[in-house]
Amino acid sequence: MTSESKKDWLQHFKKTDALAAAQLALLATKEIVDTTEQVHLSVLDQSSVMRWLTMSTQLVYKSVNAIPIASKAAINPIAKQVHEAALPDHAHQQGQGTTERLNIIAALNGIFGDHFEKLHSPIATHMHIVHPSEQQHSNKLLFIHGLCMDDRAWREELTQPLAESLNCDVWLLRYNSGLSIKENGAALAQVLEEELDSNSSITFVGHSMGGLIALYALLSAAENKHSWLERTRAMASLGTPFAGSPIAHWGRWIENRLQSFPVTVPFATLTNRRSIGIHDLHDGLIDAIPDNYDVPTFCIAGTTHESVDGVIGDGLVTEKSALALPNTQESWVAKNVGHLRLLSEALVFEKLHDWLKPLHQ
Repeated sequence: MTSESKKDWLQHFKKTDALAAAQLALLATKEIVDTTEQVHLSVLDQSSVMRWLTMSTQLVYKSVNAIPIASKAAINPIAKQVHEAALPDHAHQQGQGTTERLNIIAALNGIFGDHFEKLHSPIATHMHIVHPSEQQHSNKLLFIHGLCMDDRAWREELTQPLAESLNCDVWLLRYNSGLSIKENGAALAQVLEEELDSNSSITFVGHSMGGLIALYALLSAAENKHSWLERTRAMASLGTPFAGSPIAHWGRWIENRLQSFPVTVPFATLTNRRSIGIHDLHDGLIDAIPDNYDVPTFCIAGTTHESVDGVIGDGLVTEKSALALPNTQESWVAKNVGHLRLLSEALVFEKLHDWLKPLHQ
């Protein structure tokens, strides 16, 4: 029984995952030690204890920290070699594994993805476009997932009919949602400059953070004069927090409260460990949009209850935030549709079809 359970558990992991797990453990260990040290020192400071005791306490924690630091020095170079060896075939390798493994990797990249990138973690997600079917059309319909997800979030029975009705090929983006939105957007702009040929057009459909990635890819393309921008037909968003997300606001509020008292300041460091991508959701990208932004844009918001002045929303993003993008051509509120259901609701894709069809004729 035990060996069978162990076998079932092991099927979800690869050997290289052990390196990633070790890196995470060392990161967590050092953070815990550092936080404990800061709490200890702040207590001593509040108690006006003799200086020699403070200095001896610091020496103790430096000794303890030597273990994770030395371990990192040994593990990180190995992880970097594994990381670089996997790069030539990363698109194929990252599509492998059980559903459970891929779900865990997507979630961890959303929370710690920026740290994974710095550590060259074997499970760091590299941006690439997935082509789920044979390429038949010059027009491309690019679907971009949200935070802590990957391209598997989209349902083929909904994306494929929409693409076929628009005479488009389905493209799915997979990216590290823990990196900054601007970094991911700029990277996507460059990927499209390399992959989209001169006879092809592009239309974006982004869910949640994915809408922000699409928006910043457009802004980056304009700034860097990428040729594909002129062949952009439209951008549509589903539950995208253009004016920020209340979840991210709560994280910032917790940080501010912890920083209000000397003894709890160290714990703010732990809350601050969430990825740059999550931090970026705090304010959205409204201020980054220039006055001459003219890409046809369509926005869909979800709501789980009867809205009160647009402040309830889909459970994660308010209606006001999802519809806050200026110069939007059309917008719509999907009643009784939560944030994740926007990905699987047939009415949402019918609305996308109604909006996008005239632009693909």
